[in-house]
Amino acid sequence: MPIDVYWKRARRLREGASDVFIYDSLSQPLRVQIVHIWSAVFRAVASTRRTYGRPEADALWARVHGVLLEELGVFTLVDDEGGDQSQVERYFLNEPDAEKVLSIVELVFQLFHEWAGQAPSDSKPTVREAAKKALSDLNARFLEHAVGYRFEAGSILRVDSTFLHQEATKPALMLLAAPEYEGPNDEFLRAHEHHRHGRQEECLVDCLKAFESTMKVICDRRKWPYATTATASKLLQVIFDNHLLPDHVQSEMTALRSVLESGVPTVRNKTAGHGQGGHVRKVPAYVAAFALHSTAANVLLLVEADKALA
Repeated sequence: MPIDVYWKRARRLREGASDVFIYDSLSQPLRVQIVHIWSAVFRAVASTRRTYGRPEADALWARVHGVLLEELGVFTLVDDEGGDQSQVERYFLNEPDAEKVLSIVELVFQLFHEWAGQAPSDSKPTVREAAKKALSDLNARFLEHAVGYRFEAGSILRVDSTFLHQEATKPALMLLAAPEYEGPNDEFLRAHEHHRHGRQEECLVDCLKAFESTMKVICDRRKWPYATTATASKLLQVIFDNHLLPDHVQSEMTALRSVLESGVPTVRNKTAGHGQGGHVRKVPAYVAAFALHSTAANVLLLVEADKALA
């Protein structure tokens, strides 16, 4: 984990705390620290036994290198000679495009966890612990450098507020990880991916899909009938008619239905639900962020209510 050395504390006192994130660049110190995190994983794995570690590490870097060459449409990543690991690390340290750099981070950490699952039984605990620590260290470094991203649920996600991410988005992702929520989970992750790449209209569309799909999963599990073409408001009608929430909660929280109906669906319909006409429409990033946070809160409420319903 990052160490809170004196110069960091002094800088915080001098500059003041901030929850304003950077999205379009990753500093050189952060990139070097990420390379150190990668190296720590391989050192931990190599310590498990002499015959395990280097061949698997070479295979991992070969996969990363091969994917990058193909996706970037190039034959080499850097001009200098070197093996797969050297090529990837040099490219990672020098590439100016933040999205490409983040793609490398995502790919490497995805392979770390895949690798941990395939490790021999006598090495698996050490490899899993190393991968888990690497993920924790990565997210801590992102936060330390005020970079607005986290690695969650196997993907790089954009973070607009650490509080909302911890209190709504992360718990929602954990609930949606259940097999029966595969559909809404995929849509919610796609919404985050659109947001990260600046595709805000698409983000709003997938937010609404995730919200509606969550309700459909609950209705299917409870065998509550609904029309296949039902919109969010119709699905909410089914949810409330079948008392997903206790009666006393529904009566006391008279605005709850209004909040659910006028949150994600309205934002999507007002800003991304229809043709844009003769003028190019641009959805602000903060509107998309609001939709993501609202979707997470709504999903969290509905799934927890479903779990609590006898």
